[in-house]
Amino acid sequence: VEIDIRNSAKIFIVLYSLSGIALGLSIIIFLFTFQGDLSVSYLRIGTLMLAGATIFVAVITSCQEIENIGEKSCAVAFTMKWYVWNKENKQIFLALLINLMNYYKFQFTENISVNFELGVGIVKALYSMVSVLQQIK
Repeated sequence: VEIDIRNSAKIFIVLYSLSGIALGLSIIIFLFTFQGDLSVSYLRIGTLMLAGATIFVAVITSCQEIENIGEKSCAVAFTMKWYVWNKENKQIFLALLINLMNYYKFQFTENISVNFELGVGIVKALYSMVSVLQQIK
């Protein structure tokens, strides 16, 4: 059941991320290609930027929080005094430990997971792209 949830969640993560990237790129391209007076479009641009930023922050922080909860659960399980339990409880605890060691992550590939590191990387890439476009203009 857990594998089915992960596989179905991957599709939505990819779509959500791609829509966020498209929103961000469209805002940047609009700002650099617009040849008129931006004073009439400040409200529209501001709301688009606010929406893009809140979506980005919400995705990154929620996925990082899921990873943090998994790590905390694993740390708490390792501090339990399992050696005084009966045999049946030890077997249940062993199954719990095996499942906790593979804590839940939202991953695109084996190397890329949605967390703070990905968020910082995306912000750095956007900043470098904007600075290059600013120098070209």
